[in-house]
Amino acid sequence: MYLVFTLLQMTILWNNAISEFFFTSWLLYYFVSLALREHILKVNGSNIRSWWINHHIIALNIPLLMISWPKESETYQQFLPYFLNLCLLQGIVQVLQNRYQQGRLYRMVALGQASSMDVTGGEHAGVGLEDESKWTPTFMFLFPILLVFQIYELVIGGYLMNQYAKDYQMIPFQVGCLGLILGVLAIGNLYTTLNIAIIKAKHRTN
Repeated sequence: MYLVFTLLQMTILWNNAISEFFFTSWLLYYFVSLALREHILKVNGSNIRSWWINHHIIALNIPLLMISWPKESETYQQFLPYFLNLCLLQGIVQVLQNRYQQGRLYRMVALGQASSMDVTGGEHAGVGLEDESKWTPTFMFLFPILLVFQIYELVIGGYLMNQYAKDYQMIPFQVGCLGLILGVLAIGNLYTTLNIAIIKAKHRTN
């Protein structure tokens, strides 16, 4: 759903103020619902990392800032394509992550290490076991894609903070806030992803 809405906004609904408002409002609902669902899963014994819950809580500020940003401003029009590209990359990553998580859950159930009542996280939280005959990406396939997305996120965050620092009296505060938020999300994502990669590498050598 995330990927579909983003593609619609980038193509058929491009440069439409009304659709942009509904898109950012939907993003707000999306991040709030993810944070609530994953918190409930965590409370009920899921091993979801706390960072991902914090990630969604921090990320929900992005659509709030986008909604409050004057649509006619030059800075908004300059940032919008980068924002939609970021959403597109995130949508692709989410689809791949979901396939990876479902593949892992399938194998863990087969080995008796998980129950068929367990679910995957992310946008499809609540989705359980699926047929493993479908293609499932490996972590080594997913890892470089995650790094590309997270580095792109960090670059955009750094660019926005740099632009705001140059002329903070003339540039809307949304620029600086978005830069800071994207920077924090990117650093947290990179740290968590690299930490998981190190743990997996240690398990392979043992």
